[in-house]
Amino acid sequence: MSDTSKMSETSEIGSAVDHPKHYNAHPSGIEAIDLIEDLGFNLGNAIKYLFRRDHKGLPIQDMKKALFYLRREHARTKDPNYKFVFWPERMSDATLAAFRLRFDEFCRHEKPESVLRRTFEAIVVGDFFGAIAAVEDRKSVV
Repeated sequence: MSDTSKMSETSEIGSAVDHPKHYNAHPSGIEAIDLIEDLGFNLGNAIKYLFRRDHKGLPIQDMKKALFYLRREHARTKDPNYKFVFWPERMSDATLAAFRLRFDEFCRHEKPESVLRRTFEAIVVGDFFGAIAAVEDRKSVV
């Protein structure tokens, strides 16, 4: 294999790993990681699966995965030592301002009734029942 072929193959693999096309397929152009990195593992994964559900060919499976992570995080709230990861009061002013800009840009491209927006808005205020309900409202998922 020539050096040119190896470079081309490496480039294709790299973009398939760190920037597949569905990563910024949302109309806002925002990548899921830019919205979820401040939410913690379970909540971030829930949003990630909802964010990309229409771009990977398995939307029902992705919605079920989102529910799995939301329910898992909700179960953690029963632990007396539980601390909700996303607390704006604990973020620096710069981090919170950057998050709000990304969140506002994302919301400009989502209808208020969209499952993704409703779920994300509920997560941001710590309303796990609301987040779960937003996903379960999709009758094909329960």
